[in-house]
Amino acid sequence: MASTQKAVQPHRSGYRWVVLSTIFVGYVICMADRSNIGAVLPMMRSEFQISNFEAGAVSSLFFLGYAVSQIPAGLVMGKFGTRKIVSVAILSFSIVTFLMGHVGGALALLVLRLFLGLIEGPTPVGMTSTINSWFPLKEKGIATGVYIGSTMVAPILVPIVSVFLAQAFGWRSVFIWFSVPGFIMALVFYLVVRSHPRESRHVNKAELEYIESDKNGGKATAVDFGNMGWIDKVIRLRQGRRLHRNGEVFKSWNIWGVTLAYFCMNNVLYGMITWIPDYLKSARGYGTISMG
Repeated sequence: MASTQKAVQPHRSGYRWVVLSTIFVGYVICMADRSNIGAVLPMMRSEFQISNFEAGAVSSLFFLGYAVSQIPAGLVMGKFGTRKIVSVAILSFSIVTFLMGHVGGALALLVLRLFLGLIEGPTPVGMTSTINSWFPLKEKGIATGVYIGSTMVAPILVPIVSVFLAQAFGWRSVFIWFSVPGFIMALVFYLVVRSHPRESRHVNKAELEYIESDKNGGKATAVDFGNMGWIDKVIRLRQGRRLHRNGEVFKSWNIWGVTLAYFCMNNVLYGMITWIPDYLKSARGYGTISMG
């Protein structure tokens, strides 16, 4: 009888997947609010007589604000948690998106794009930090893959939806309608997500122990990938040590390598979603629907 009871494993809740689903939808909204400018910029340029230089600044100022706010956001979240800061960030960038539908000229547009970047910056930092807290080492790759997948969903949908709204109701309606999901998601994120799983009443003891199984002195199991031929001569798999202080992060060649790769990838991604729509209309003569 005792051995039978011992064999029965306690039921493990799966609330971490609800958290990941919320993050996925939340970041689709985040990406949509930053990338909708590409589809409607040709219309805005026509109305406001925006030069090529000003059009470039509209895109660049967002990324300036985005870059400036991320490292301070990470430091703040390390102290105070992610739940409130991410919820406020989603609410705030939704307000800015709504205001962009009421701009009266190029200067206001430039200012709001800068603010949009500053306010959106904490969002991906908080979401990746939440994933780090909510998933054990063996599932972090899957969870991060789902999160990164959200960055590709928005560029698929945004041009089509933006062009439809702009054609039917004018380009201002794009920003007004795109702000609505953010207002809803700010509340949903606050209610559904906690900074750490032990703060959530939806996580039972079995799931909490599973999430923290590699954080209490345990070591990750080494994986043997076999002989990968010439790849092993260029990139060798090594057991890395954990980084415990902020200074160690800035000294890590692994961090700098990943950062460089991400920098190159983003150059292509944001170049495509920001400039390609305007290029197709201005240089190639595409109509609005064809461009979308």
